[in-house]
This record gives sequence, C-alpha cells and structure tokens, in this order.
Amino acid sequence: MNIKKIIAREWLVIIGIMIAGISVLVCENLRAESLDEVMRKIYTPEDLEKLYAQEFAYTFNIPNANQSPEETLQKRSGSCLDFAILSKAILTRLGIKSEVVIMRFEGMDVGHAVCIWFEGGDYHMFSSKEILRTHTSSQEEALKKIYPDIECCTSCERKYDYESGLCESR
Repeated sequence: MNIKKIIAREWLVIIGIMIAGISVLVCENLRAESLDEVMRKIYTPEDLEKLYAQEFAYTFNIPNANQSPEETLQKRSGSCLDFAILSKAILTRLGIKSEVVIMRFEGMDVGHAVCIWFEGGDYHMFSSKEILRTHTSSQEEALKKIYPDIECCTSCERKYDYESGLCESR
C-alpha cells in the first residue's frame, strides 16, 4: 500500500474521532435541564428574567398547542402561553403564588397570556420573557394598565373562554 493512502486513511480516522468528540460535547451542552436543575440558579423573578433573556427565544405558537414547562426548558423557546406556564411553575417553586391569565383584545382574533403575581403591595407579570411592574393593587387594573385594549381574560370580570376563544356576552 502506498504511504499517501495510509496517511490519508489515518487522517480520516483522526478527523472522524474529532467530529465524534465535538458531537458529544455539543450534545452535552444542549442537554435539557430539568425544573429542579433550573431552580438551582433561580432565586428571584429577576433571575428568571435574566435566564429568559440569555437562553430563550420567543416563538409565535398556534393556539391550543401549549408546551409543558419541561418542553419549554428543553426547546429553550416558546409562545407567550408557554412562558406563562413555565413562569408559574418556577414562581410556585419559589413560594410565590401566581396565576396564568389568558386574554383577548378588542377587535382582534389573537390573544396573549401572562403569568401574574402579587408581591410587595403590587401586581407584576411575566409577559413572555420580561417582567412588567404595574404598581397597581388590583389584578384587573394591572392588566388594563399594560394592555388597555383588553376585552376579556380568564380572570377578569368579563370572562374569556379559552376553549371557544370567546368572551362572555355583556
């Protein structure tokens, strides 16, 4: 066998080993964290907001196709509802009582979901990946302050039916 063929074959083996090693490293870095693992680095809502900003992407999602908190952690992306569900799961583990609120806007067929909680005398909410501070003491007032065109929501006086996508009649 010619020396050039031997060297070429050995280089192919070395390159194959290197590619396999890189693939293992990439897969290790992409390994999905469990909720328990994420909780080791989250101590406040602000910590969660930083994690979202650094590692997560917002995606528009079709209605009624929400992900579990674990799926959102694995994919590192989600819709407003996916982030609201994950935020509630994490805030609950932090001992903060929160609620996922789904709303519909006047004259629009699309809605939005947030995770809202009361802390320090005011309502705050995760709207997708960011915290919105409302400085209000009523949940409905907080929602209307941020979303003035809200027509109805799952926890508002005028109820939103998530299944049908409709507001209660007045």
